[in-house]
Amino acid sequence: MLLTPALTGAMSLVGDLWDSWREAPEGEISFIQGETRAGKTTALDEFMLEKHAEHVKLYAGREGYEVSPLADNSALWALEIRTPSGWLRPIIKVQVPKKAKYKALFEAVLFTLMNLTKIPARMSTEKYLLQILVKQLHEQQTRVIIFDECHHISEFRNPDGAYDAGDVFKNIAKCGRTGVVCTGLPHMMEIADANPQVRESERDRFTVAPFPLDLAAGSDLRMFMTALNEQLPFDQPSCLADDDVIYRIALLRDGFAGRIARFVQQVTGYALSVGAPCIDMPTLKAFLRVKKGVADAENIFLMSRDEAADYPAAVQKALRMRALQAQKRRGRHAARQESRHQFGARE
Repeated sequence: MLLTPALTGAMSLVGDLWDSWREAPEGEISFIQGETRAGKTTALDEFMLEKHAEHVKLYAGREGYEVSPLADNSALWALEIRTPSGWLRPIIKVQVPKKAKYKALFEAVLFTLMNLTKIPARMSTEKYLLQILVKQLHEQQTRVIIFDECHHISEFRNPDGAYDAGDVFKNIAKCGRTGVVCTGLPHMMEIADANPQVRESERDRFTVAPFPLDLAAGSDLRMFMTALNEQLPFDQPSCLADDDVIYRIALLRDGFAGRIARFVQQVTGYALSVGAPCIDMPTLKAFLRVKKGVADAENIFLMSRDEAADYPAAVQKALRMRALQAQKRRGRHAARQESRHQFGARE
């Protein structure tokens, strides 16, 4: 894993909550925000992989102790340790459901802590759920709970959704003395805006930002691209560390490490499929043309440096145009539906 500044910063935030567990009477809440494929989930996964490896070594050879392998699906990861007296789960990850109501969030945590597939009716009251949750967090020595996709809370059409979800996070931190990490798109911060108790419990927040467009020797962007270039599975040298390529890929993928890495992965697969000896400029041009359907006039690898500089603005303009066309199309459809309704109405 290439440790970029954004990745390191996000991992440090989780590590801070891990290290400060039970130093105070209450846990705290921290936020990791960023755009899609900025690298938020990658940072969480890398932290959990590190802790899993540490605990495998820690419990190796100890009779009655076993560290379970992480699940195939990283969205369901939990560090689980079987002991003679029960299970320890120092860190777990919870996917926030799209209809993120108070009870649904509580149940999502209990599903992981208790290996349940359904909450029994006798446990379904909010008071009982909280009692069970606090007991499990204490007995399983849960230091950190990560809630991923927290922007679902803000997107759910429930005026009280952000406040209620904030109550779940607050109760876990305050009553369970467990650190909470909320991760998602920037508008997830409406949770803190809606619930004053969440703001009072906040410890830190970190934004996973893109690389600055800096091509200087030793810059974070250049070091990242050079490292990617060195890891490619080709016998001949590729061009990902060339100035012109770094510049264009950074503009194409908005400078986000996660997006750049995903793009390189896709180009690599394409190059291997066509028998290319490496990733070079012709391969990059062909990838956008063949696999992404990009017209030559809009292909950033066919543009001059000056033309490429205007690429982000051109993309935003095209997106606005498509959004306007979609809005007009929906408006025409709605008008036709209304017309048919009126035509078929009887007095």
